[in-house]
Order: sequence, then C-alpha cells, then structure tokens
Amino acid sequence: MKLTVSVTNPSATKRTAVPVKTYLPRGAKPDDVVDSAGFDVEYDFGSSLYYIAGEVTLDPGQKRDIAILIRDVWRIEPEGIEALRRQTETILGSLKKTDYYAKARVIAQNVYEKLDAILASQDTLDVAVDRRISVNGANLIILRDVRKDVGVLEDLVLDKSDLVHREDKDRDNGDLAANKIPSTDETAGKSTATVKFRVEISNPLSKEAVVPARFTLPEEVRSESVVNTGGLDLSYDSQKNLYCLEKKDSKLLPGEKKEFVVEIRDVWFIAQSRLDILRARTEKMLKAFPASPKSVLMSSTVRVYDGVVALYRITEDDKIVFEREVNKGESAKIVVDRRGRRGGGVIASLREAAEALGNKIFEALNNIGKTQNDRGVSVERHIGYHRLNLVRFDEARRNATKLEWLLVQAQGLMNATPVAKEVKKIEEKEKIKLAAKMVFQGKAPSTATSWQAILIIVSFLGVVGFLFFILWWGQVKNAEKEKKEKIE
Repeated sequence: MKLTVSVTNPSATKRTAVPVKTYLPRGAKPDDVVDSAGFDVEYDFGSSLYYIAGEVTLDPGQKRDIAILIRDVWRIEPEGIEALRRQTETILGSLKKTDYYAKARVIAQNVYEKLDAILASQDTLDVAVDRRISVNGANLIILRDVRKDVGVLEDLVLDKSDLVHREDKDRDNGDLAANKIPSTDETAGKSTATVKFRVEISNPLSKEAVVPARFTLPEEVRSESVVNTGGLDLSYDSQKNLYCLEKKDSKLLPGEKKEFVVEIRDVWFIAQSRLDILRARTEKMLKAFPASPKSVLMSSTVRVYDGVVALYRITEDDKIVFEREVNKGESAKIVVDRRGRRGGGVIASLREAAEALGNKIFEALNNIGKTQNDRGVSVERHIGYHRLNLVRFDEARRNATKLEWLLVQAQGLMNATPVAKEVKKIEEKEKIKLAAKMVFQGKAPSTATSWQAILIIVSFLGVVGFLFFILWWGQVKNAEKEKKEKIE
C-alpha cells in the first residue's frame, strides 16, 4: 500500500532543502517499509511510533508528492483463516454419531460465517490506511471469538474422552496487538554495553544568552542505568514518571552551539538465555507431540529390562494380542485398526495447529535475535526494536503455553483410544511374564522343578513354624514358673 507525503518549499525566491518527517501508521515496523523513497526510518520512543525522516531539495514554491510503499500488515492472512476452517471441519466430523453433534454443528456454522465475514471485509477494503486499520481491529476481535468457538468444539471432544477441560479466558489474549510497552523486568539481563545520546543546544540570538538544555530519557532507563551525564544534571519528572537530564545555566555566545554526550547502559535487549530456554522448551514439546494414529503406526511401550520390548498385533476379530519380543533396535510397531483411529483426525488437526504455533515461536525468536544484535542502527531505532521484541517475546511465551495445552490434549486423546486402553491391559500382563523370564533366565520351569520348588517352600515354612512353636512353648513354661515362684 502507498503512503503519500506532500512537501512544499515555503520560499518563493530561493532553492531550499526542506526537512521531511512523517509518522508511519501505528502497527507498521521498519521491516514493513518496502520502499522508503531514500529516506531513513527512525523511531520516536516518546510516542512509540516509527517515522520517515530526511530532506528534499525543492525549487522556489515547488511542491512534490513522495510515495512511501508499506506492506499491508492490517489484514489477517487467508492461510490462517483456512487453517481454522479445516480444524473446525475435522473436529465436527469426529463428533458425528455423538450427543454433541447438533450443538457442534451450530457452533461450526457460526465459525464459518465469521470467517467468511472476515474474508469479505478484507476483499472490499479501499486504499485508505485509516480504513484498513479500523477494519482490521474489528476483524481481530471477530477472530478472537472464532478461536473461542473452536475451543468450545475442542472441549466437546475432550468431554467425549473424559479429559479435563480448560478455561477459555486466557486462550487468546495475544490476538489483539497491544500498544502498551511491556515491562522489561522479566526479560532484560545485565550488560556492560552502553549507548550514547547527543543533546545539542544553540543560541540563535545576536547576543550572549542563557540557553536551557533538557533531555527526557526513555521510560526503560533508571538512575543506575546512567553511566555518564555528559555534564547535565540528573532529575526526575514526577508528572511524566520519567528521568531527565537538564542544565539551566548554559551561557552561549551569539550563534554558538553546544553538544552534551550522554552515556546510558544498554537495557534494551532480552537475555539470550531466556531465548534459548524458550526455544528448547518448544523443540521438546514438538518432539513429544504424538503422531496421528490415522496416518502412522503405533509403537508399543513395554520395556521391562534393557533390550526387551513387547510387540502387539490386531487380529481379524478386533482383538489385540501379544506377538513376540523385539530385539533392541528393531522396529516395534503395530497397525491400528478402525477402533484405534477414533480421534485420529482430531490429533492430526491438533498437530497441525501445534506445528503452526511452533513456527510462530521460532520466527519470533529468530527476529528477536537478529534485530537486538544489529548494532548498525541508530539508538532510537535500537530502542524501537527492543519494544517490538518485548511484544514478540510475550506472544511467543503465550504461544508456548498454548502449545503445551495442545500437547496435553493430544496425548490425552491418544491414551483414550480403545486400542491404547487394551494395550495397557496386555502390557501389565506381559510385564509379569517378562519378569518371570528374567528370574528363570528365559526358560520356563519344568513340572518336576515346579514340584521341587513347592516342596522346598513347604518344608521351609514347616521348619519356621516348628521353631516358632518351640519358642512359644518355652515362653509359656517360663511364665508359669515365674508365677509359681511369686505365689510361694
């Protein structure tokens, strides 16, 4: 989309370099600027907005329109909408022939209508930026409601599988882009790196004058973050709740300029350890996510001692039976029949959603690492990157929480299938058999050996019983003797 900036030379007599500064619409980032027309993209940490800045030389009275091309970020990607539609269709199909189907069909129809409304509103948008932003805000609210409806459908599946329900209220808090800057307390680490701000004052008069200097620090800066004030005095603005540097008595000669260099500890970064922990957590959950039994084979899980695994198979009459042991390293998989596929479509849908969340998390972490380590940008832009990265990191953490919930849900569905329940029962029996083989070193005892073992056990119990009787009889005799002595 195109953002047009009109620039006019106010002088009617001379060619002039006219300064240009125009703010980008809220929500636009430097990466979204496709063509800046040769101007710089900077950041205003006071208003938390990016802006285009530079100069253009114009003839006397000349007017020029400058076109800035910006990527259209005020729309919901059709791929995401279609993914929600497919997820709804899959869940609805899994609820057929259940008491929940009528209710689920009404909810699904509501989801389809809302998704169609979002697509229709985006297809008919005009080119006005303010109109796009307004419609996109309304569509994000609709999308949040859609995801809640899909969550209700997922709960119906969970209810069918006797799993624990989860609350909806925290499910999609991250759908609406928040303009408030998150706190850096949980994300910022300690750094020895510093950044420098340059504060310049000048005397435009033809005589000596006192020119005050004042520079308001970004909201992330605390008093202990100031390394060098550059000759300015550190104070606190109680009305704005911000620290500032000022000097009220700087005397300057006519036309004189003076510069103060302020050095601040770089607090605008997210600790790399936090990024690594979130990445490792996401990779671990994706690796643990169960594959759908509809498309892949189910592995058995019995491991009584190292190298011994139990293999099961399904007979033609739908029975699950133990087949044999599997050597270490050999594939131990069984084909799941139609009973085991119950819930498989839902698991596939959950896995698709989990992979999408994982990709979002990895993309956010990659962008954070790339931008916060870019030292070739201005300090203002570095601050802007950090504030954007805080939003990215917060969203990535929320997505990780959603991914964890999807993992629990999918694992619950896997464990709730009839095949899984039957396998568990057989596994308990096989554990006893395998333990017995360990005791007898893989050979079943013969009948004679069994009777010998029984006789040995009975004889042992007999000896123990006889010894117990002798001890008891001796204690009785001693007690009678002591009683007789007391009477005498």
